[in-house]
Amino acid sequence: LLQEEKAKLEKARAELLKEKGELENKIVEVEGDILLTDAQVIAHGVAAMDPTTQGLAWMANRNAMTIGFNRAEANNCQDCNIACDNICPMRLKPRTLKRKMFTCTQCGECIEACIQAEAQKGRPSLLKWVDGECAHHKITGKSHVKNCF
Repeated sequence: LLQEEKAKLEKARAELLKEKGELENKIVEVEGDILLTDAQVIAHGVAAMDPTTQGLAWMANRNAMTIGFNRAEANNCQDCNIACDNICPMRLKPRTLKRKMFTCTQCGECIEACIQAEAQKGRPSLLKWVDGECAHHKITGKSHVKNCF
């Protein structure tokens, strides 16, 4: 029975990958379920699908747009009264790794709060939207070659 299911899955995968222009040629599997992902839907973390699927697809995509934190300037964070944490409707800490922010709705309120708090001191925001290699760094926490800020 398991072999039959695997064969059906592989056949479905092959058929779907043949359809050009509709898919990014990526199929994300989360706990055995297949999520078909549109390139722009996943890249920006916004989906015309149910919220659970949206969140799972965003978390599974290592290069999806997410909120990045400029760790090199982290000392500037000490005098803003954690504006980003206080404004977050999901009560998250946007300066943490992506894997700890699985309930993030990508509203960007934290970025706006940081922009306003840092502007009062004449400094650039420590939070901004990142994608690609910079988003991947947000997941792993490891350093990378590219300067994201």
